[in-house]
Amino acid sequence: MEKFISHSAAEMIQRSGANIGVGERQPVTVLFSDLKSHAAFRDGVSEPADVLSRVNDALSRQAELVKRYGGLVDKFIGDRMMAVFKGDDRVWPAISCAISIQHLMELDDAGSDHVLVPGIGVSAGDAVFGAVGSADRLDYSLLGPVVHIAGRLASEALPGDVLLSQDAFETVKDRISGEAITPMKLHGVDEPVGVFSLATGTMRQSQIFEARSAAAPDGEGTWAAGAGGPEEPQRPAMTLSSLEPGTILAKRYEIRRVLGSGGMGVVFQAHDRDLDEPVALKVLRPETLSMDPSILERFKTEIRVARRIAHRNIVRTFDFGEADGIQFISMEFVQGMTLKQLIRSRGCLPVNVGLQIAKQTCAGLAAAHEAKVVHRDVKPQNIMLTYQSEVKLMDFGIVREQEKVSTTQTGLVMGTPDYMSPEQAQGKSDLDFRSDIYSVGVVFFEMFTGALPFSGDSAFSVALKHVHEVAPTPRSVNPTIPEALEAIIVRCMAKDPAERYQQIGELQADLYRISSPAKLTPA
Repeated sequence: MEKFISHSAAEMIQRSGANIGVGERQPVTVLFSDLKSHAAFRDGVSEPADVLSRVNDALSRQAELVKRYGGLVDKFIGDRMMAVFKGDDRVWPAISCAISIQHLMELDDAGSDHVLVPGIGVSAGDAVFGAVGSADRLDYSLLGPVVHIAGRLASEALPGDVLLSQDAFETVKDRISGEAITPMKLHGVDEPVGVFSLATGTMRQSQIFEARSAAAPDGEGTWAAGAGGPEEPQRPAMTLSSLEPGTILAKRYEIRRVLGSGGMGVVFQAHDRDLDEPVALKVLRPETLSMDPSILERFKTEIRVARRIAHRNIVRTFDFGEADGIQFISMEFVQGMTLKQLIRSRGCLPVNVGLQIAKQTCAGLAAAHEAKVVHRDVKPQNIMLTYQSEVKLMDFGIVREQEKVSTTQTGLVMGTPDYMSPEQAQGKSDLDFRSDIYSVGVVFFEMFTGALPFSGDSAFSVALKHVHEVAPTPRSVNPTIPEALEAIIVRCMAKDPAERYQQIGELQADLYRISSPAKLTPA
């Protein structure tokens, strides 16, 4: 029987007998998987038998993983699969299953002409189980917003993506890393549903990030002068996908979960078995090294520079390692969220909260500048907020030592266009501390207004606006900002470096000066 109806349906039929229409309510986690990339099949490029064979094979592999993680496949709807994990404690198994599905499908479809890539949605809540239909035919079904949300998430997910509802994410946020994206409006639901894109560590992660950033009105990305647009997404090596939870790296570090993914590498949370403490491992993408050997030297420069900056507001860097062909940096593990995540979830921050973050950010940056280091990628994504209200500046991957000749060619822009200084956007090689101060000003603008000063159709257009256009004043976006704070932000963002704060210490002094209650009253 279970070959043609779900295990859950068979179980309810056997248990309920004549009372099958009564139904029952249970807490569940629902996983929807939607195979995205087989338009060639539907358009008649492949034989029908081949279409069915490939789709069924993909769905069968996913169903095996659902069973392995303690879930039940409820139904298949065309190329979509709905799985149910019953109980309050089943969110984590469902999410682990979703990650495993993406890794499995990625490996299976490598080199395939007709790649089957699922988008997955996961939602948690209460649902009603029962038989629904007409007098002639009753089908077992699961009813409730949790089902609707998971289905919509799967539909909205990009190929290779795992989207979580806010309820599901809140249950496991201390165990996974996810980026808040635009809330989803659902028919019949009053408030938009919070949505988080899960960091899965697959080869498609950077492509998902680039695609979503390109579609967002305040898209993030990197831009190279003369390239005419954002860089192509970089694909991590297959070996990164093998670093699953439980893997031991260098006979010392036990991989726990993916924290994030960037242009140069993937960051994992791991457990240092020698010291019995959590660490973060930044693993270099091997294929980027093969394309540009100088990246390894930049990777090593990051640790050389970061190790000599000891400050409570900077993430500590421990060591450089190499094992099984993988190069990595071990760093302090910081539990919390990025400033970008906070802004996306809360909008503009209260002035007193923002000033505390601003002062600590400047303190960390002052330590870097004192060590003759220009960060060159100051942005909210690189500012961590701990649960103890500490701020930690991180990611010194494209730093430059102020007193050395830059290894970056003139004309090559490295950084994030949304926060670039005009001179950085122009590809100048002689950047100094004042470039970081401009970027800090943009961060402050976003933190106190909830918006970026410039937006555009591409990273290139945003970079050009930093060079040529005058930014709106912060109070024109948020009139509640005190005039004294606005003056600080405007000075930081002056086009001419000579008109900005010349040293980060000057900026710190002004931030402390206006922090008194009398100075914080809006005009």
